[in-house]
Amino acid sequence: MEEQNQNKDTVTTNEIMDFLVEHMATKEELKEEIENVRKDMGKLKLDLLDAMDDKLANLKWDMIVLMRGEDQNVVTLVELLQSKKVLTSDEAKGILAMKPFPQLAAQLGAA
Repeated sequence: MEEQNQNKDTVTTNEIMDFLVEHMATKEELKEEIENVRKDMGKLKLDLLDAMDDKLANLKWDMIVLMRGEDQNVVTLVELLQSKKVLTSDEAKGILAMKPFPQLAAQLGAA
């Protein structure tokens, strides 16, 4: 009985060879698969970089919108200070001409 169990568990050399022939990959197949993986990784890298570019562009736009709002607050403050004669016209123009969003000369004349 024990001998029959050992025979069932014993794998022959032919069975091993048949398994290897059925499941082994050739050198060319491996090279082709590696090349496919590299191409896929390159595409994934480009997709990731595109997504990051989009996210950064959105973030930049959000920051510009916020900065423009703050810039409008500065313009309003400068106009208020000028109307109360705290700032001269030239001082107001100088402040409003500063970055990041300098006011156009035509707008400065109205201030």
